[in-house]
Amino acid sequence: MNQLLQEKRDAENFLRLIAPKYAAVYILDRSTDTFRDILAPEAFRAFAKDTKGSYSDAMQLYRDHYVACDYQEVIDRVLDYDYVYNILSSGNQVNVTYRKKDGTLIRLKIDRYSDNDENTSIWVYTNEDSEDALYGELGEARYRIRFDDNERPVEFIGSESLSEMLYGFKGETHISYSMLWNHMHPQDIDVVKEEFKNIHDTRDSTATYEVEYRLQNKDKQYRWYRAIGKPVLNEKGKIVSVCGFLIDIHKHKEKNLLQQRFISGLSHEYVTVWVINHDLTVELYQQTQKGNHIAQDAIEKFAKENNYQKSMEKYASEYVCEEDREDFLRNVNYRVVREQIKTEKVYPVVFQRKFNGKIDYFQACFAQISDETDDFVLGFKLVNDIVEHEKERNDRLEEEKQILESLSSDFTAIYYLEVNSGKFEPVHIQDETNASELIRSYSGYKDFYEYTYQYAMRYIPKEEQPEFLWWFSRDNLKSLLKTQVSLTQNYRTYPNAQNQQYFETKVVKVSEDEESCHALLGFRYIDDIIEKEKAIQKRLQNALEEIKRSNETISTIAKSYSSIYKVDFEADTYERISGSDIIR
Repeated sequence: MNQLLQEKRDAENFLRLIAPKYAAVYILDRSTDTFRDILAPEAFRAFAKDTKGSYSDAMQLYRDHYVACDYQEVIDRVLDYDYVYNILSSGNQVNVTYRKKDGTLIRLKIDRYSDNDENTSIWVYTNEDSEDALYGELGEARYRIRFDDNERPVEFIGSESLSEMLYGFKGETHISYSMLWNHMHPQDIDVVKEEFKNIHDTRDSTATYEVEYRLQNKDKQYRWYRAIGKPVLNEKGKIVSVCGFLIDIHKHKEKNLLQQRFISGLSHEYVTVWVINHDLTVELYQQTQKGNHIAQDAIEKFAKENNYQKSMEKYASEYVCEEDREDFLRNVNYRVVREQIKTEKVYPVVFQRKFNGKIDYFQACFAQISDETDDFVLGFKLVNDIVEHEKERNDRLEEEKQILESLSSDFTAIYYLEVNSGKFEPVHIQDETNASELIRSYSGYKDFYEYTYQYAMRYIPKEEQPEFLWWFSRDNLKSLLKTQVSLTQNYRTYPNAQNQQYFETKVVKVSEDEESCHALLGFRYIDDIIEKEKAIQKRLQNALEEIKRSNETISTIAKSYSSIYKVDFEADTYERISGSDIIR
């Protein structure tokens, strides 16, 4: 038995050696849903063991664990045996492709295993991103660059497949070599010219040259290609042409560049940055800080464990403070992290770390690199200052909350407004008011200015709408708040449910910089104040009328007397009211 197992392993290793693009080969018996493997990854064998040898059940586990979501329906389709065997019975093959979660492109070819057994088929999985697969297809996208007698490139010739890939042409492409630069990305021209210089300098017909650059395709979009070629020399040792192949590497290049940019953008902030691969292995991408607060031993143990879940558990047991440990392990669980970073760009977990007798606040920050891969980034950074700042901020927010609560009793509505963009947030809306009715009746306002327009159309008398809309316009608020930190404006509405119709707006500038201006806007009814002002005005009017009547009485009396005086006997003084100063 051991010898048979060893022979099987030898056969597998030999197959991988001579054809490394083969990922798996299975022979399936449809009638029993069982299979035997010619070549299989250990993970699939584990799935088969869990499903008691059922091929379809094992494939469903494989699909859920390894196949990218957008391609899982491909697996579902080929697991419909009626569909597969109908194609095989017609003398054709099933040929499909899908991508794994790590971005690898897999091709599955299904064919009849024997003409004498209609239930048996062979399933061959190949890694189309492997070097073997790539070079196996190079013959399709051939190019040749022709040189003149002075060893200068003069013409670019592309095969039919290359012409279709680049330009959408049928047949070979023949263009002058100088035209090639017009199709190439400007940033890549120098790199390609340098590679040609190397070909000229070495004149080695056995050497293979590779260069990556971007070309415009038929859709006028730049895509990444890898050019692999060799020079062809004549009997005098002069270069007559360079022949080679182009490979479309755009997706892989973009993925790698995205990963590098993403991680590089994070690196300067973090003590360590790790890449967590889809198989849970970990890679220390960068360690950017040194110092007494760095637990170097923890970093080495984390890398040595080389399994995300186990590494985190070991780290927690040795370095995370006991009161935070349970929450930490729950929050950094692999499944929890994967769910969080599906919807959030960044998923932070703050915890207390104990090291060298000192407790520091640290943050473990998770982020998905791109939608095309399940690999993600984990960064650790010291956040003592951030936590302290957050505490101060929370204290300020609590104070602001208390202020707002005290204001809320006076104001029927309070809004937080970014004046430039018009983005706003209702902080407080009192029930059974115009504002609460408008919020319920309408939704999805573009900005605060659309909101005030709807308010004016609904509640402001028509003759007063222009003044109301002008005062609450973006330009007016921006202009006023440039020189003032506080504004007040009164306006009148149609009477509301409480018969209130006079309102005051209070605008207070909160903050301002080159790009934004934030303000709080409070609205309160002032009908009681208006009533008091009206009462005062009425009393003043009555007093003026009384004085007027008194003056009229005096004027009437004055017509019968030559002089009229007001005498104060106690002070022995008098005042002439009318008539002559001389008493006749």
